[in-house]
Amino acid sequence: MTRFPGLDNALGDPLDAGGIRDAGTAVLLDDEAHDWFLPRMRWFRDRQCTDLRPDKSQRPYSETCQMPPSPPRRVRLVLPTLPLATVLLGAVLAMTGCTDSAPPAGPATTAAITEASPSPTVRVLTARERAAQLTALAPDVFDATYRLETRGRRRDAMVRMRTKGDRFRLDVRRGRTTAVLFTSHRGVVSCQAEDMKKGKTKRACFLVAKHLNGLPAIFDPQVQRLFRSTTDRISRGQRALEIRRTDPWRAPRPYGKAECFRVRGPQVDRGTYCYLAKPGPLIGLLAHVEFPSGTLSLRTVNKSVRPEAFQPPVRPTPLPS
Repeated sequence: MTRFPGLDNALGDPLDAGGIRDAGTAVLLDDEAHDWFLPRMRWFRDRQCTDLRPDKSQRPYSETCQMPPSPPRRVRLVLPTLPLATVLLGAVLAMTGCTDSAPPAGPATTAAITEASPSPTVRVLTARERAAQLTALAPDVFDATYRLETRGRRRDAMVRMRTKGDRFRLDVRRGRTTAVLFTSHRGVVSCQAEDMKKGKTKRACFLVAKHLNGLPAIFDPQVQRLFRSTTDRISRGQRALEIRRTDPWRAPRPYGKAECFRVRGPQVDRGTYCYLAKPGPLIGLLAHVEFPSGTLSLRTVNKSVRPEAFQPPVRPTPLPS
């Protein structure tokens, strides 16, 4: 069959030379010039006809034809194929996040964003508030040892403070002698233990008061007030107290930094108090104290106290009234 020139690819071939077809948009073709024309040419060729003229030399002639079924019309969606350079350029722009379409934010835009989402502000606690916060977080149960250094004729001592709720036991050891003060269900008990020869220990205990407020001065080591009464008043944030921040104190390695406050006021022992500030079960524990007669510094801490710690080593003797 003779074909018309240029109709096999009437829209595609002339544009291929310049690469225009590859960069075009998606085109919905109805095959008017390609897939529609050629099938109908074949349909016209395959028809079956009968010549009805008596004399075949006569013109015009008439005929009857039995036509084959008409070929269906097809619709195709042709997607464009992009050049390699265009694909690479798009990938580079996507990776670098380069956008030139949005104009830079001006002062008005910045102000609008600031008003819509204000930055949160964190209020810094005052010295009084921070000291009250730390002491309120102090553990209720602990077994801590301290080094007591005095500025006078009295010898340095090792101090052990054990606390469980409202009960406490204080051991102050100087040389071979240990003074013990603790609370029991009967009241306040004061004991004296002295190491003797051949590994023996001499002990004596006295029931000295029903409450700490009535403790006689001769049995009062005064160290317990640093943990009890003074810390209690600081935790309440009483305005009668003068509390100022001072330089932090570096506690032994496992316990981290301690925040320090200079405290003075009625019914407190004037001095500098430092409390552990590292988050955890020991936060708020008294770590270091500087007072007029010496210093008290933390050495070790245990987070448990045995129940027998609050039992007197010997039966306490009541003081004569």
